[in-house]
Formats: sequence, structure tokens, C-alpha cells
Amino acid sequence: METEGLMVSDWDRKLFGPLVDIPEKSLLLLASDICKRVLGAPGSNAKWVACIVGEYNITHTIQLDDIKLDIRIPATGWGSGKTEIAARAMESQVATMRLIGNSCLVPGI
Repeated sequence: METEGLMVSDWDRKLFGPLVDIPEKSLLLLASDICKRVLGAPGSNAKWVACIVGEYNITHTIQLDDIKLDIRIPATGWGSGKTEIAARAMESQVATMRLIGNSCLVPGI
């Protein structure tokens, strides 16, 4: 099966469930919103560039003007995988990314 240029196997669907069916348009809107709210950039001209399906995450790469964003979707984001432990792990990862972002200079941001 192919979704938005991405080949989705039955194994991927078992692990990621409905997360493999997130429409490209929704990913572009999310990336544009993040670009505007978080980065203070225009967030226009969004274009889906690539997708990588790993063992535990789907990562979509979105190009907006001169900023490229990766949207990572964990397999634990749906069904029985959506546990308190998974939620705390995600919160910890977000806090780590914020710390790095506030402490380091990243080219292009």
C-alpha cells in the first residue's frame, strides 16, 4: 500500500495503526503552525519532502521557505501504546529539545 509517496507494509500498519494515514495536508498545516508560533518565521510554501519509517517512529520532513522541519510520530501515540510512561517519555524528549534549543546556536534558526 502507498500513502503520500510512502510505502506502508502490513507490519508498519500493525505497529503504527492510523498514524500511517495522517494526510499530507495535515502535516503541512502542522509544520506551518509550528514555524509561525514557535520559530516566529512565516511558515509559508510548505512542501512535504520525505518520510522515514523506523522501528518506533515515522518521521516526515517538511520544507518551509528556508526552514526544514522534521515531524516525528512515535508508534506509542495510539491505542494500547498510549500509556502514562510513553507520555512522560515524550515530555522528557520535548524538554530535552527545548534545553538544547535554548542553549545552542543552530544554523538556520
